[in-house]
Amino acid sequence: MKKSLHLFITLIMIAFLALPGKSAPVILTEDDIELDYFPVIVRGVKVDFTARITDSLKRTKLEGEKINIIVNGTEQPLVVYQGAVEFQEIFRERSELSVKIDQAEIDIDVNPIPLWMSILPPLLAIIMALVFKEVFTALFTGLLLGTSIIEFYMGGNIIFSIGRGILTIVDTYFMNAISNPGHLSIIIFSMLIGGMVNIITRNGGMQGVVNRLAIYANNARSGQIVTWLLGILIFFDDYANTLVVGNTMRPVTDKLKVSREKLAYIVDSTAAPVAAIAFVTTWIGAELSYIADGVAEIGLQQTPYSIFFNSLAYS
Repeated sequence: MKKSLHLFITLIMIAFLALPGKSAPVILTEDDIELDYFPVIVRGVKVDFTARITDSLKRTKLEGEKINIIVNGTEQPLVVYQGAVEFQEIFRERSELSVKIDQAEIDIDVNPIPLWMSILPPLLAIIMALVFKEVFTALFTGLLLGTSIIEFYMGGNIIFSIGRGILTIVDTYFMNAISNPGHLSIIIFSMLIGGMVNIITRNGGMQGVVNRLAIYANNARSGQIVTWLLGILIFFDDYANTLVVGNTMRPVTDKLKVSREKLAYIVDSTAAPVAAIAFVTTWIGAELSYIADGVAEIGLQQTPYSIFFNSLAYS
């Protein structure tokens, strides 16, 4: 009898332990949350914030679950996707961003940059280029003004911001630009084309082209037409078009009293626009890669080139 009772109690305990129970709730602390955002914040422009769960176990348990996040006193129920939740905020003045998730609380002092200041760096670069007729110094000065503004609104004084701005140009923006394969290919291609144009010019080949074209370009109008035709014929790359046509026709148009501004307009109007719609150009390679990414994303049963070809009527 005692053995039967003991067995009965044991079976009940096993059955009780086997019952499904509620797992302990996942509590997030400050050590479990990492807030990611682009540090350059502009007034009146939406800023994307990503709160990432750094603890792998908690991230796995909360995947697909809805959690409550309190942003500046406003509660937002958000779903955890790939171990993170995303939200947006707009800042119109200097303020503090407060983010609360369970026991985690993150406070950030935000000093947004006025939107009108975004026009200052390019405006300064354009003015300096026009005044001093020198592009590299103008571009560097425009970059320096932009980086100095960013550093100042991130909490530095004027002197520190200028010094830090110079370093930022080199260690951040310059390095990121030349490490980008697309940017680097453009730089190398432009150097090769520029070197080729210079070799042809030194060997007299450019002068030979000028002498041939001078027969047909005997007044300002015909000189502009010849420039336009050259811009159409050299279609394989917009940078090559600008370098070759600009350097070739500059002596001719100078002689025919066509302004440099008019020459620049004609060259620019036949560079990228022609390269963007021609069948075989360096632009088309880039465009096809973008179209291929889109086709793969939405699952179209068409080749990228056929989509590009059919889109030419709308370019």
